[in-house]
Amino acid sequence: MRLLKSSVFAGVLAICAFSAAAEADPANTLGAPPPLTAFSKLPDIDKVALSPDGKRIALIKGLGAQRLLLDIDLEKDEFKALKVGDVKVRSLFWGDETRIILISSQSVDLRDFVGGKDEYYSGQILDLPRNKTLTLFGKTDGFYRIVMGDYNRIKVKGAYRVTASNVKIEGEGLRSLYSFDLNTGRGHQMDEVPYHVQNWIVRPDGEIMARAEYDRDTRVWTLRYRQNGKYRAIYSEKQLLDAPSLVGRGRDDESVLVYINAGEKAGNYYEVFPDGRFSEPLDTKGSNVGTFYHPATRKLAGFINYNPDGPVYTFFAADLVNLPRLIEKGMPDYTYRTLEDVSDDGKKIIVYGEGPGDPGSYYFIDYTTRSFKIVGQTRPEVPAEWVAEKRKVTYKAADGLEINGYLTLPPGREAKNLPLIVLPHGG
Repeated sequence: MRLLKSSVFAGVLAICAFSAAAEADPANTLGAPPPLTAFSKLPDIDKVALSPDGKRIALIKGLGAQRLLLDIDLEKDEFKALKVGDVKVRSLFWGDETRIILISSQSVDLRDFVGGKDEYYSGQILDLPRNKTLTLFGKTDGFYRIVMGDYNRIKVKGAYRVTASNVKIEGEGLRSLYSFDLNTGRGHQMDEVPYHVQNWIVRPDGEIMARAEYDRDTRVWTLRYRQNGKYRAIYSEKQLLDAPSLVGRGRDDESVLVYINAGEKAGNYYEVFPDGRFSEPLDTKGSNVGTFYHPATRKLAGFINYNPDGPVYTFFAADLVNLPRLIEKGMPDYTYRTLEDVSDDGKKIIVYGEGPGDPGSYYFIDYTTRSFKIVGQTRPEVPAEWVAEKRKVTYKAADGLEINGYLTLPPGREAKNLPLIVLPHGG
């Protein structure tokens, strides 16, 4: 895994040019087809995360029947590996510059304790260089070793910690938010509530900003804002099913982001301020939209529009605003690109791309040195010449509605005199 000092743009262009040349003369380049398992098995790489300083990468990699967690030191070109076993990896992120947080789930039978067989989440602090593993809530009395969300990387008095929530075993169950020491795994209680809390919003310094509650008896959703150590209800509405969602921080220091699911404000994101005032609906430039938060401040940094051609990013954070243009410029022939992770300074990123001759690859890009490194491929057993061509097509339904679709062609074949396989869905 040698770091290439050439320009990232020139390097990616060279890859694309090589792939295009392979396609130009398929008769001379198509060898024996790879086995079907090369196409059908799970991706070789999944869940790629970048450390806050951009010096290390964590990822999940397949190795035969095993799945490994890799901790890759980009400067030293070294890595450590740990078997993660037969679990579903739900989230992977860095707790600090050296420790990885792994959130996984398993189907477990706990009928004698919490209601039966279900899929439960667990969280671990992994320090691969020191061969040390700690379980969230593993050393916290009164809790099962499971987690229920509210994962944040925070920094308190100069030391990183990670947050997670759980419900106490005894009594009716208090929903509790804890932060955990990355060295010892010991938890510190941040908040505890005797009724149902959906989630908390926490600043990077560990201060709680707000929490969302939903009373199942009254069907009232309440947003509580925290100032000077005290909570105050700043907004509530009664909803049987489609209650609002407290999503994250807003764009400034004080507001929080709320998505409204019903009523006159439905279908929009709003910034809500400590006095309960709502902003105008934020311009998301689309209907199928997600949010992107700044890795350092956790403020709203932009929106992601999920289009048929792949996600389109619109950033308004000053240090991230140029990333979409730079990625597109560096990977012009790629038909699909996603921004997987960003360092705290916004200068180092992980990008995933699919394009001509490339069934899917992850790239580490460093804009401070204008260098890049291929982190790995999702399907390394598929040769470039056997990557099927995919064309975007549009057609009209019987009622005149224009529908987007994709035509996938066998390698080396023209779009004529071929059997047609249609995958209808929905409706």
